Amino acid sequence: YLEAMKTYPDQLSALSNPHVHLYIDDGRSWLKKHENNQYDLIVMNTTFHWRAYSSNLLSQEFLTLIKQHMNSHAVLAYNSTSSPEVFKTAVQIFPHAYLYENFVIAADYDWRSKLQEKDAMKKLYALSLDEKPLFPYGSEKKIQEFLQEKIVSLPSLEAHLKTKGRPVEIITDKNVITEYKYGKSLAK
Repeated sequence: YLEAMKTYPDQLSALSNPHVHLYIDDGRSWLKKHENNQYDLIVMNTTFHWRAYSSNLLSQEFLTLIKQHMNSHAVLAYNSTSSPEVFKTAVQIFPHAYLYENFVIAADYDWRSKLQEKDAMKKLYALSLDEKPLFPYGSEKKIQEFLQEKIVSLPSLEAHLKTKGRPVEIITDKNVITEYKYGKSLAK
C-alpha cells in the first residue's frame, strides 16, 4: 500500500498528515500490544470473507477487541464483501451497525441521524483534505445521492435472505463459517 500511495498524490499526503497514523501489522497482535490506544475512526480493508484466515478479522472476538479501542462516538467501517454473516456479527457487538452499500458501519450511537440533519449537505461540502475541498463546487447532486443512499438494518437483510433458505449466522474464531461453511469451493 505504501508503494501504491506514491503514485496517487492525494493518498500520499496522508503519510505526512499529523492526524493520520498508518499501521501495517497483524491487527490482533497490534491491538493487544497497544491496549491503551483509543481511536475515533477505524477503517479495515478486509479481504474476501471466504479467504483463508479471514475470520481473524471478521469474528465476534476480533470485533469485541476493536470495540475496546474505540472512543465514545467512534466509528468502525469495513468491507463486508457481501457476506450477511459479516454484517450479523457486527450487529451482535455494536448497538448501531448498518450496511451502507457493501460496507458495515458500526458505532455506539446512531450515526444515521447525522445524515438527516438540516445542515448535513453543508457539513459535507465543508470537508477538505490538504486544504482542498473533498467535494468540488457543483457536487450537490453527488452529495444528495450519498445522503439518500439506502442504509440496511439486519432485520431487513434477514427477511430478504429467508428466501434463500438458510439462516444468517455469527462468525466466531472457532466456527470460521465464512471460510468453510459458506466459503467458495475450488471444486467444480
